[in-house]
Amino acid sequence: MGIAHRETGQIEKAIESLERAIALCRQLRDAKSEGDCLTNLGNVFAVRGELRKAVEIYQRSIKCKQAVGDIRGIASTLLNLGRACLQVGDYSQSLKHAETALQIYDQIRDPVAGKAREIVERVREFKKKHNL
Repeated sequence: MGIAHRETGQIEKAIESLERAIALCRQLRDAKSEGDCLTNLGNVFAVRGELRKAVEIYQRSIKCKQAVGDIRGIASTLLNLGRACLQVGDYSQSLKHAETALQIYDQIRDPVAGKAREIVERVREFKKKHNL
């Protein structure tokens, strides 16, 4: 429901729904689903413009995904984390996360590697242009 609420612009309901889902996942000790819900919650906060909160939530999500070996999920969340870091002006962290996501996508031969590559190149160009 959280995703549906987000897509219809009901941000507060999306947050409430995802927080309930996260609590349930913890009760069930379902780290994979908890990580997925955390990523979705991070996306909601990113849409809402609360990028630092999104960064924190993405980091929590990655820990859950690492615990269960969800490689594709780790890469996806790292890419989201890289985008959020880029938007808050943390270019070094953005590049680090996007490059790690790219390495994972390349390893598993996932077509999303193209998106990761675009972000890596954008951040590299920006850092070069601004001598960062």
